[in-house]
Amino acid sequence: MGRNITLVGKRLCWSDALLYCRDFHWDLLSIRGPEEQEMIDEMVSSAPFSLTSHLWVGLRRSILGTSWFWMSGDPMDFTQWEHGSHQSSPCGSMASMEPSTWRQRSCEEHLNFFCYTEMVAPPPSISIQEMGRNITLVGKRLCWSDALLYCRDFHWDLLSIRGPEEQEIIDEMVSRANFPLTSHLWVGLRRLVSSL
Repeated sequence: MGRNITLVGKRLCWSDALLYCRDFHWDLLSIRGPEEQEMIDEMVSSAPFSLTSHLWVGLRRSILGTSWFWMSGDPMDFTQWEHGSHQSSPCGSMASMEPSTWRQRSCEEHLNFFCYTEMVAPPPSISIQEMGRNITLVGKRLCWSDALLYCRDFHWDLLSIRGPEEQEIIDEMVSRANFPLTSHLWVGLRRLVSSL
């Protein structure tokens, strides 16, 4: 699957740009190769708003060294460092004008930045509209707390089964699932710990 790259008109310091991207997209951009760099350069040249001289990307220098890495965990297979760039700050940027070389900048500078969103295929699922609710069986293996967050992000909440009729509907959905399921399924039932 591909990625959707967004040039953000806001001007933030590096750490706030990282948080913004992780809240509203996926992460600060990692540049995976020369073709992607060219595409990004085209986005910069046709930006509908004025840009800072440099743009934050997901480059970070290791605290105890001179090696750089992408915050996304992508490998550093491609680089485009400015010749003679000093390494005094751990935050990486790219120039917004040709040539679009990379260099470190003070992390506190307020710059425009790039975010990306992974185009991830949704997990297999089946849904049914019954008793005034849309019930979805999701074929994604998660721990209970992650399942709760997933349901709240993409649906409404983990299912609370309201009676024997709904239990029958759930049993039917499980029997019709055309994807592998675990032997047990998460629901919204949770034990409250007494404060006595």
